[in-house]
Amino acid sequence: MGVEIDPGKLEGLPLEMVLRVLPSGKYAFFTPKGKEIHGWEKAFYQEWLPKSGYRLAVFHEYSFQIQAYEERRFKGTGELLEASEIDVYIPIEKSPG
Repeated sequence: MGVEIDPGKLEGLPLEMVLRVLPSGKYAFFTPKGKEIHGWEKAFYQEWLPKSGYRLAVFHEYSFQIQAYEERRFKGTGELLEASEIDVYIPIEKSPG
């Protein structure tokens, strides 16, 4: 689970917490719902990205994705899959040429 915090208010952050500072830039954002939760990676990486004019943005030789699960919107992947949704953020940059 992640929470956005003001970088100026890090004092007092509990030691048990992990802090990740994400780079600013352009992110592909989408919300897979129901059965799409199991297939969004293929749709994104094999279908959307190659046709988009964008490529994955790499930071310090590392690319990443953020999957945000909110308790009120993600009900699980079992019987309640159709009632579930997540948010996905993937850093991208314009492809050269």
